[in-house]
Amino acid sequence: MPHGARQSGSALGGTDTGFESRRTFAGDSAIRSFQRWPPRDLPDLRPRQGPLAGLEAALAAAEGRDVFLLACDLPAVDRALVRRILDRPDSFGHDAAEARVAVDEEGLQPLCALYSSTCAPLVRNSLDRGERAARDLLAVLRVTAVEAGGQLVNLNTPDDWARWTAGSAGEHPAS
Repeated sequence: MPHGARQSGSALGGTDTGFESRRTFAGDSAIRSFQRWPPRDLPDLRPRQGPLAGLEAALAAAEGRDVFLLACDLPAVDRALVRRILDRPDSFGHDAAEARVAVDEEGLQPLCALYSSTCAPLVRNSLDRGERAARDLLAVLRVTAVEAGGQLVNLNTPDDWARWTAGSAGEHPAS
């Protein structure tokens, strides 16, 4: 989704962020086609199973490394929030499935989170049982909440997008 003069998520790009060498897009190729960056193509292992399937694919491809997941419909997330999630002093112990998840007044946002590599079996098991909601996964993880400060504006429809782009002077309405 375009955000102003740049694509959603492009606030994380550029040469000074440290994010560009690990940027991967998982999921529907139609979504990836909107991106300006040359991403690594990472199709879901289970097509059309939602964001949890994207997390499954990312964890599998990460080969034991932790995975930061950011949904394309969260255009207000900036580098500072991502850094707060990634640079927490309480690093994962890898003795339990853990996640550092952005939170605001509406609760935890599982699609703006860092997942430990040890989450992979729980993600697979959830999908095997037909569970597709990433929010439900959080109930079985050790979660550290990271305050998002109003950045979790979620745009899911053309009307949401129209309201967002109609916002004045950087003040965008939440949907």
